[in-house]
Amino acid sequence: MLRHFLAALACVLLASPAMADFKAGALAYRAGDFATAQKELQPLAEKGDSSAQFLLGSALANAKPPQQDLAGAEKWLRAAAAQGHIKAMVSLGQLFAFYKKPNDLKQAFEWYKVAAEHCDAEAQFWMGLGHFEGKSLDKDLPAAWMWLTLASLRGHLLAAVTQRSLRDKFSDADVAAGAERAKQWHCAS
Repeated sequence: MLRHFLAALACVLLASPAMADFKAGALAYRAGDFATAQKELQPLAEKGDSSAQFLLGSALANAKPPQQDLAGAEKWLRAAAAQGHIKAMVSLGQLFAFYKKPNDLKQAFEWYKVAAEHCDAEAQFWMGLGHFEGKSLDKDLPAAWMWLTLASLRGHLLAAVTQRSLRDKFSDADVAAGAERAKQWHCAS
């Protein structure tokens, strides 16, 4: 019994510095101190921590030039996404849609689609807009309504406002078809 307790205590003590570094990095990120966030998160990201990789990638993308490093952001966001980190997938979509010049909307929507299929409301919102606008995705109004509905149901306020403000751009048949698709929708596991 004592041996199990000592083993558990050793695990907690060994994990504590990593948790402290992550917490310090996350707090620095939230405060907009991206240099400190990078310093704290880099060692954890290099060890394969997907949450650290996600925050590090986000910090590198959101830093002001000259600290901004879009190639580094992409590297770490891809590493986190490869481990199934859904928010990293959404961030990759945003990186390609808004940060990279020229924008690569095809790649942005590939990432949004994967995250949307895993029920991420932000990604579902962008999929809805993409299908509504029909620039980067096929214009598909029932699909647009479905994605906006799913995002709204998950509490995405902007999706709900967008849906209301664009309602007159959708036929009743588009709305009915999109609503039916939303009812049938199941998140990917």
